[in-house]
Amino acid sequence: MSDSAEPEFGDAYELLTTSPTLPKSHSRTQRTTYTELKRQVAADLRSSQWGRGGVCFSMVIWVCFLVQTIILLCFFGSFSEYDTQWCPPDDVFRMTVSSGKNVRAAGAALFGIKDFFQITLAFGSLTFTQARCIDLFWDIAVGRGGQLILVFCLWKAFSAHVRKSMHAGPVSYHTYRLAFINDTPMLWSTLWFLRDIVTKRSGRSRGTMAFLATAMLFALAFPILVSAMTGYRADRMAFIEDERQSLTAANRFRSIAYIIHDGARILDTDKFIVPFIAEFTMGVTSRTELSWNLIGPVKCNNFEGGHYCNPLAFAASKYAQDYGFFGLNTTTRERIDRETLWNGTIVPRPALNISAFYFPNGSQLFGREWVDPRTSTRPFGGEERDLRLAVPGFSNRTFSVDNMIQHGICHPQDTYQWGFSFLQVFIVANLLLVWTMGVWLVWLKAHSSLLDSKFRVPSTYQAILALAENIQSQFGPGRDVEPEKLDQHVATELDGGRISIPDATPLPNISALKLMGRWIKRNGGWFVGLFLLTAYVAVGWIYTPLLPYVTLVVFDITVMFALVVGRTRQSRLWMLFGGGVVALIVGLCVLAALGPSVWIYFGILAGAKGW
Repeated sequence: MSDSAEPEFGDAYELLTTSPTLPKSHSRTQRTTYTELKRQVAADLRSSQWGRGGVCFSMVIWVCFLVQTIILLCFFGSFSEYDTQWCPPDDVFRMTVSSGKNVRAAGAALFGIKDFFQITLAFGSLTFTQARCIDLFWDIAVGRGGQLILVFCLWKAFSAHVRKSMHAGPVSYHTYRLAFINDTPMLWSTLWFLRDIVTKRSGRSRGTMAFLATAMLFALAFPILVSAMTGYRADRMAFIEDERQSLTAANRFRSIAYIIHDGARILDTDKFIVPFIAEFTMGVTSRTELSWNLIGPVKCNNFEGGHYCNPLAFAASKYAQDYGFFGLNTTTRERIDRETLWNGTIVPRPALNISAFYFPNGSQLFGREWVDPRTSTRPFGGEERDLRLAVPGFSNRTFSVDNMIQHGICHPQDTYQWGFSFLQVFIVANLLLVWTMGVWLVWLKAHSSLLDSKFRVPSTYQAILALAENIQSQFGPGRDVEPEKLDQHVATELDGGRISIPDATPLPNISALKLMGRWIKRNGGWFVGLFLLTAYVAVGWIYTPLLPYVTLVVFDITVMFALVVGRTRQSRLWMLFGGGVVALIVGLCVLAALGPSVWIYFGILAGAKGW
């Protein structure tokens, strides 16, 4: 295959602007050698207009980033019941018990309108100075910097659309000045532009002009929106107060599986508390729970699903299954008066006195189905409120759920957290996506219509000269107007003025949606793959080990690059192959930079999840 082979997909920019149809490549039926494929890839890279291709590539990356952000926010919002905040923004201690699950922080509803102005996604443990500096940096870098980018992109689309509108009819002086002389929309100029739309002075396509005016208002308000959705707050820590008015951190408590009442016979103390497996500890999401328990419990292979568990919980479960609870013989209802076996150790008679409180449905530990021979009831298969919690190794005192809720308090700390208002971030992300797609389609339609036009966007001084000549011609020769009254004369006598392109020829009416739809249709399979990969990258970090995840992120960017630059299926596949190698190398470099401790952590975590 030669370099001049006709493209199968077409350059992204070219197809979006000029090509209504592109001939199909016959490369499917042609046997392509490695040398020809390499030449084909090189030809695609050389033929790409990197300035225009860079715009398309940046656009695809930005849209994918916004889509990923929205998917991630929806994912978090749907699981907001697993909020990690014992002390949500209202500083009221909250905890709850879910049916058959675990005791956890009740947190705040991320989509709750009452928390619209609260910082519901907070991070870090910062000093006041650090939190304040982060907030200022965000306002300047993201707020003002983002506004500059939005204004630049909006001005490009707006000037192209006004240029296209001038082929169909005149526009007002103000609209012309805003498009070609004032390259930054200001509040008053935007309001005057809205007036031109209402009074039909802005040319045709009033719907598009109205959208552009709304987009200008959004760009002007962007720093305010970005600043409003972030902030910092004093950190709060949850404590449980006992009858002696001493405080214990809430995150130290663990759900109790068993209590060995005569534990001193085999362990350290009587009334020895045995915590549950990690999946039923007092915590939040499973990954957080596992990270809390990696230093103590080990993997319990005897349970399906590879849960982390307390080895003593398994030992107590096995002992209770063999000898019963309370050391009772299920037949005689009397205490077993013989030697027993605890975790491979012989225990002198009588049997150990072990009891429990509550086992959720599906628990792998023995006890829920045990029948007390004295009462013929199942004492450990009751309601969730029967669950008890304690601080293992700290105190023999146990707390019921109701007792913890009643005595839970939130104390302010000397540190601060910086973060976001979840609902505001969600709204701004969706508005940004709508703004981006709308401005992109306006620019695409105008630019596609103007490809064959000889009229180009004038420079600032050219626009000033053209405007001055037009004003002079409309006022008539020899007319002298005082400078301070010029604005009044333009507004009254000229009704805002009109300016158009001399001898303008009608432009073809090209639908931007059809252009975009044609490109998506021709690249349908690639778009489906890109969407699925992008969606997984958005939420896959929760389930995927570090190396595969970093590799997928880099590979996702490679797919975007191949979609924009590659013109044939073969060249795209080779770009994906090269990008896959680069992605793997980047993943290995990131893993090597993090060090052996992170390898061990993710290795154990992968084993726990069954990867």
